[in-house]
Amino acid sequence: MYDSLLISHKDRLIYESYYRRSRVDLPTGQASATKTLTSLIVGIAIQKGHLTLDDLHKPILSFFDNLDSSKFVSGIEKITLHKALTMRGGIKIDQEIIKELEKQPDLLKGQNYIQALFVNSKPITNASQEFAYGNFNDMLVMHVLEKVLPDGAEQFIKKELLEKLGINKYEWKNSISRVPEAGWRVSFTSRDMLKWGSLLLNNGQWEGKQLISKAYLDKATSAIVDPHDTWIPETFMYGYFIYQTDIVVDDKQFKVNSAWGGGGQYVISVKDLNLVVVIKGHDRENRILEVALNTVLPAFL
Repeated sequence: MYDSLLISHKDRLIYESYYRRSRVDLPTGQASATKTLTSLIVGIAIQKGHLTLDDLHKPILSFFDNLDSSKFVSGIEKITLHKALTMRGGIKIDQEIIKELEKQPDLLKGQNYIQALFVNSKPITNASQEFAYGNFNDMLVMHVLEKVLPDGAEQFIKKELLEKLGINKYEWKNSISRVPEAGWRVSFTSRDMLKWGSLLLNNGQWEGKQLISKAYLDKATSAIVDPHDTWIPETFMYGYFIYQTDIVVDDKQFKVNSAWGGGGQYVISVKDLNLVVVIKGHDRENRILEVALNTVLPAFL
């Protein structure tokens, strides 16, 4: 069931429809499509000089001070931003422990949250660092951003992402650790979702200025990991919190990148067609995405 469908071709909105109770000025939940925004923020931080591409491969624990490493489980040094951004951080904590930790939110503020993850996880091994969707990867990334950005992640997101894109109708909640959520609890309008797709389409440029590191974005939108044996469609690969797949139409192959939120939130970008498709809906069987790839995209050949 669709809530909205928007199509932008060559950076011009050419189709816009709203259904059910959706409307043009109503911000609605993005679910895990939020993770793509987190990835874009990393790219902005690199463009602004707060991180480097080499930093992506440093142990995440090297970004933090005041952690008691004597209590860490083994293998924490294996976790990098590169691993976390590709859902391979390896943190795994039993649900019973998570529930107990959440009963004491004051003890999870700031870096204490990272300490809790590194102490209560099962050991980090090569096996645990196989692709596993979720598992605190997005929040690991956001906490690194919180640490390296001079005014913190929340102000950086407002100033360097939202204000630059002219986004003023939104909701971005904080997590239990008091830093911005990295993977959900964020709401935007459908028109503002188009702006994310435009950034992917234009190599990270916005209004002629390089907002996101192109070198980072090239990597982020590539096929880094095969998320085999998951609910993700067989043809989909995974970059830095961004999906990648190829679609063949009339014997021509096109690279497709997308943000994807559970239940039917999609920002689909096809650079070779100068095309962005935004969909909001209610879809637990991924049928909406299939329609977009096989019906909408071929119309723009």
